[in-house]
This record gives sequence, structure tokens and C-alpha cells, in this order.
Amino acid sequence: MTIDLHTLSGAYALNALSADEAAEFLEHYDNCPSCQQEVRELQDAAAKMGESEAMQPPAHLKARVMSAADKQPQLPPRVAQSTPGEAPSVAEVDGRRRWSPRILAAAAVVLIAVGGIGIANQGNQEPDSNLAIGVTRVFEAQDASTATKTTRNGGKVEVATSPSLNKMAVDTDALPELGDDEVYQLWAISDDVYESAAVLDDPKQGAAMAMPSEGVEVAITIEPGDGSEQPTTDPIMSVVPSEV
Repeated sequence: MTIDLHTLSGAYALNALSADEAAEFLEHYDNCPSCQQEVRELQDAAAKMGESEAMQPPAHLKARVMSAADKQPQLPPRVAQSTPGEAPSVAEVDGRRRWSPRILAAAAVVLIAVGGIGIANQGNQEPDSNLAIGVTRVFEAQDASTATKTTRNGGKVEVATSPSLNKMAVDTDALPELGDDEVYQLWAISDDVYESAAVLDDPKQGAAMAMPSEGVEVAITIEPGDGSEQPTTDPIMSVVPSEV
């Protein structure tokens, strides 16, 4: 591990370290009073905040917070000198405690994870969103472009494209529920040729796919059973990803 072990105290309090990282951090933790104090304070804060009314955070929140934290410079904690036999305290500068940005970010995730604070719904994601990880990554990409499409059956579809990932994704959580004998199906259309891209067995998870070539259209139809080899109904929504 090449990073400063001091900066992992927040991730450790969040249980966000791998087994190897946790083992290495614990060796450091046993001999670092400042990290011990940071971990205790983060865990105490989470416990106190958890006593308030819970609210489910948006599915994308953790990815947003940790992505922002990774862009911030990480510095080791400043520890005040102490006399022999006396545990050192976290130093205060200008009367205020200095925390690394990653620690503050990890603390925010800890507090939200226990439902301690109310937050506004971010973007167009519902609080109970169950989007698949691959779909979330496209929506959270730094270069993501998004668009909202209304469907013919009264629903909405969020579309995201990311040149850096070379992928597109659809959030289909807001599509109306279908009967047991119907399913939504995603198609790529080029020169009037339809190619199945995905059968949406669980629309709440959305779908992700490789970025289609320029001008290729992507559409959603309602199909019987487990999907069709070719569309049996007209599209309820279509979009040209290269134009999003």
C-alpha cells in the first residue's frame, strides 16, 4: 500500500476497506492514537445521528461523495505534542479541528448510511432506486450527458451516455408495471434493422450497453413472454444516443 495510512481512518469506520487494507491499517491503528480518536469520533457521531428519523439516500450518493473525496489532496492528521504517558489529542489550528477531506466525506457517508440526516433527492433518481452498478457508473461518469424521454404508455426513461466509458445506460425505474406475460425490451436500430440489446426482466435495475455508433437509434418495446427475436409492437420510446 502506497497511500498514507492515516487517511484510511474514515474508510475503516465505514467498513469500506478491503481485507488486506483493513489488516494493514489495523497494524497502524494499534499504535496511532490520532487515528483511534478519529475512528471513535466518526462512529460516535454516526450512532448519535442514527437516533433521528431515517431516510433512504439516493443510490448514486455514495459514488458521488467518494468520487469527490478522491479528487481532494489527502494530508496526514496533525497531532499535538504530549507529555510521556499522556495520550496525544488531535491538534487544533485557529481554534478549529482540521480533518482531511476524505475523512469528512467518509463521515458524511456513515451518517447518511444510518439514516441520520434528511437529504434532497438528487437528479431524477428515486430514493428507493435499485439501479444496477453498471448503469450507475454511466450516470455518474464525469463526462456523462443525460436526457429524459417520455414514453407512449405514460412513463419516463432517463438516458445517459459517457464517451470515456464508451457506454450508454437507461434508467427505466419510472416505466409503468406490466402484466406477468409482458416485458420491456431494448433494441438497437440501424437502417431499419432491429437488434435486441436487452430484455428488461427488472426495469428498476435499468440497463447498460456499449455506446452505439453515430446515428444508431435505441428503442424500447413491450414484448410478450421472455422477449422476442424481433419487435412485435411499436416502440414506446426511442432515442439516438450519439445526440444525447
